[in-house]
Amino acid sequence: MESFLSDWQTLIGSIIGASTPIFFWFFVQKVEKIQKRKNDLILLEKILVTNINTLGESYNTIKTFLNGNFNDVLKDIDTDNASGKYSASYTFFPLFICNPIDIDLTSINSGSGYLDNKLLNIQKTSKDFYLGVEDLRNQLKDTILLHREIIFNKLNPEKAQNYLYKENLIRFKTVVERDMLSKNIKTYLELLITSLVVLRKINKVSLFRWKFKFSGSFKFFKTQKLFKQYININNVFDRIDLMIKSDYDKQYLEIEEKLIK
Repeated sequence: MESFLSDWQTLIGSIIGASTPIFFWFFVQKVEKIQKRKNDLILLEKILVTNINTLGESYNTIKTFLNGNFNDVLKDIDTDNASGKYSASYTFFPLFICNPIDIDLTSINSGSGYLDNKLLNIQKTSKDFYLGVEDLRNQLKDTILLHREIIFNKLNPEKAQNYLYKENLIRFKTVVERDMLSKNIKTYLELLITSLVVLRKINKVSLFRWKFKFSGSFKFFKTQKLFKQYININNVFDRIDLMIKSDYDKQYLEIEEKLIK
């Protein structure tokens, strides 16, 4: 009997001894995974805040340009036109930081499908914003170069050419105000602020409680159909949008007052 117990103790000890390194490895992996997510979320918050500030600066730079140097060119055209001469007044689209986000946001696992989806959109929008700014810069440059070529070769009479030049510049200004200032920048800003609000909520309540809040696992549903509707990804996203609306509105107003003059 004593020999039997001794053999079992030896066997159990061997199993425990062999499995301890495995359990320890899983424990270390879990800890490293949690720490990586924490570090990723810290980095993500910095990226979001930085790009919100940069976007606000871009908005103000463009608006100041349109109301300043650009309007001065339009006035110069009128002055030159009144004098009966070609207008050679020109300006350039201002330089400002608008580079695409150089970090692959899709590599950041936030733990939230909603936030991951927003990050994917932010990555794309940051590239679209950069390309949009470059396109506007080239449009203005080409308009000015074409005008100067025409007046250099005197292909049109002074007043007619000045009129066309001013009309083209006014159309350019309209496009910038309508598409870039009123739509593109605002859309990009909304994405950044929404992601920042959700990120801070996750950090505040913990990822587990965040997921639990929108999970249907511990809720009662009369039918399987209602359960499937509840956990449908679009419905989940709609509930998150509704839940964060007040915080989003408050954050947007604060940022708008601080950054968008």
